[in-house]
Amino acid sequence: MTKNLMRACRVSILAVLLVAPPASADVPTPLEQGYRLMYGLDFASAEQVFRTWRTEHPRDPLGPMSEAANLLFAELDRSGVLKAQFFVNDASFTSKKPSAAPAGLRKRFDDTLADAERLAVSRVRADARDRDAIFALATVYGLRADYAALVEGRGMASLSYQVLVPRRR
Repeated sequence: MTKNLMRACRVSILAVLLVAPPASADVPTPLEQGYRLMYGLDFASAEQVFRTWRTEHPRDPLGPMSEAANLLFAELDRSGVLKAQFFVNDASFTSKKPSAAPAGLRKRFDDTLADAERLAVSRVRADARDRDAIFALATVYGLRADYAALVEGRGMASLSYQVLVPRRR
């Protein structure tokens, strides 16, 4: 991988780390609580929070998008990518061959992202200014690229994902 691509991957990871929906008040929303759990590396608890959100808000793309982010971060933690040395030393990442992800992870990740994308596209078609839906779409494409680059080791392929802009009907 080139140094520029490595930097792009690092920036992409850092961007996803900062993905949590904006804080609204002193009391965190369930989604904010889920992200706090995820950033604290408590992926199982975060998953429960995100699944509950999805059940209670079935038309909100932020639920499945957040669940997919949690799946990705759990895998990045398992494979050692979240270690600080990755952000400092190119060799710590480029010299290491990606370990195989657990069976079924890719399908679950893809299915969850497809749900988020479908919900977001539907909402953007209804309201082109729906900030949550636009945010969810942008994050879906970033998560796909991160998975390809950081889990599967397909650095250049991760740059090929196309952003589809939904049209109004």
